[in-house]
Amino acid sequence: MPASVHRIVEQLGAGPVAVCDATWQLLHWNALFAATFGDPAAQDEDGRNALIVQFERRPAQTRQTPAERASFEESLVADLRATTSRYPHDPAVEALLARLCRGDRFRELWERRSVGDHRGARKTIGHPGVGDIDLDSNVLTVQGADLRLVVYTPSGAEARRKLDLLSAAGPPEPPAQPATPSASGSTAGAPARRSTRAASVIVQPESTRSSTSSTGPDAADTSPSSVNAACSSRTR
Repeated sequence: MPASVHRIVEQLGAGPVAVCDATWQLLHWNALFAATFGDPAAQDEDGRNALIVQFERRPAQTRQTPAERASFEESLVADLRATTSRYPHDPAVEALLARLCRGDRFRELWERRSVGDHRGARKTIGHPGVGDIDLDSNVLTVQGADLRLVVYTPSGAEARRKLDLLSAAGPPEPPAQPATPSASGSTAGAPARRSTRAASVIVQPESTRSSTSSTGPDAADTSPSSVNAACSSRTR
């Protein structure tokens, strides 16, 4: 991850900030993100991927109505379809897609062929220490690196007060066992990422803001045939 992105995260310490790659794999976060959402270092690699969490595990801290959940999931899948067009031969993208297509809900959304960018959301986080926190998120793309900088801001004075309390309390306790460097040299503080060129948070909104450029059976098929086959082979 570029040093400039690290500096941006440090300068935005008044709110939770996270950095994801193009497959919504969490790569980096600040202390307030860990204090608000729970320390990602305590999660396995799958637990730091927004797509896997949303479609396989369900985020525990965020409450969504069926309509809000549907909107968010549609936005994430359209964003992933755009990613497949940029990385047509990336094995990690293909592996992620093949895994997600085992689920009926993801496969249903993928077959809509919508293409777009996930831009942000409004969400309520149920924190065990300070209660509900209403947050807005905005997703900023780092040009040249295909990273997503997710910046959370409080939606009101009460949310601001609760973030200040979490900031003053400091980050949560680290995992009981020390992080062990992976083969790539990454540790828990800088999560090991899948072998992928799709260098890029987890965003689980109450309402989702996205930009969808095309959808439906007449939309341009921007994903490679090998990636499409991962889902289409499961529908036959």
